[in-house]
Amino acid sequence: MSNQIALENIDNILTFLTLFSHQDCQLYDIQTEPLALDPYNYSKEFNRFITALYTEKFVISFDWTNWQHEANSFVTTPELLNVADISTIQKLFTSHVRQERFCSGHLAQLIDNGHFLTILQRLQAIRKGLS
Repeated sequence: MSNQIALENIDNILTFLTLFSHQDCQLYDIQTEPLALDPYNYSKEFNRFITALYTEKFVISFDWTNWQHEANSFVTTPELLNVADISTIQKLFTSHVRQERFCSGHLAQLIDNGHFLTILQRLQAIRKGLS
């Protein structure tokens, strides 16, 4: 399976930029009753975004568990995204989507701290450079 990204793949992911730009958009809620193993319920729109990441080749096969330190460094130091390339963005999306399986609420945290928005803004800047 090729990890090559086409302009169409980028454009399709960038359609979700507005989803993360609106502060009042509720992308998840937390179920408190009954007590659940995975209390995070993501919105249909957010789930469409996750599906699109797979469809558009932004979730790739690589050893993401050994890349967690790098992925976390982009969260704690968002300025690092200023020089991130497409491959790095693929690794970030993959790491975060996979991490949610082991750490419920990981994606909600990235919604709240603006990390998804920052990644998409970097992808938009890369896309402008490819025109």
